[in-house]
Amino acid sequence: TWYDQSGNSNDAVQETAGSQPKIVNAGALVADNGIDLDGSQFLQADSVSGMGATVSMITASVHDSGGGGCVSLASSASGVTNFGIIEGSSVSSVNARNTTSVSANASVSGATRLSFALTTGQTLTKSGALGGTLVENTGDYGDDFTSGELNRILIGKLRVSSGTLFNGRIREAIIYNTDQTANRTAIEANIANHYNITLV
Repeated sequence: TWYDQSGNSNDAVQETAGSQPKIVNAGALVADNGIDLDGSQFLQADSVSGMGATVSMITASVHDSGGGGCVSLASSASGVTNFGIIEGSSVSSVNARNTTSVSANASVSGATRLSFALTTGQTLTKSGALGGTLVENTGDYGDDFTSGELNRILIGKLRVSSGTLFNGRIREAIIYNTDQTANRTAIEANIANHYNITLV
């Protein structure tokens, strides 16, 4: 169980033992102060409320290999509807999809990631990596996410039907139902200081 620290009880769980990420290995906490996913594991929080057309997301992670969904919001009614962060070999991507899939890809080097994602409506998706410039995509991903449509949080997976699971460690995830662009620098500086992450 990944316990929700917001007080909203959106705890993310995984009942299947073989699909549970590690937090301890051989009696010691896993590296990088996170949960360790091997590309076949994920956690899920159901019955999330309050998410609509505007969403901001910040994740701190360490990427091992491949490209997979780090943290996302998804829909219980649709296998493909999502808004989330995908960590790849050289990019931190923000993916939004209602009827069409669009991504904003921010270049990043190295395994250590601190990613920012934003959508404020059906034609605006922004991605930022390690405090760098926000990359914008104005492609139309379908109707705005309506209130209650994004009702699941997935940790280590992009969407309900996704086969692209994350391989690495996830340290922290923060999700807002507001535009946090103005606060991004302060939020990322705080996280970077805690995990000793070098920003660009």
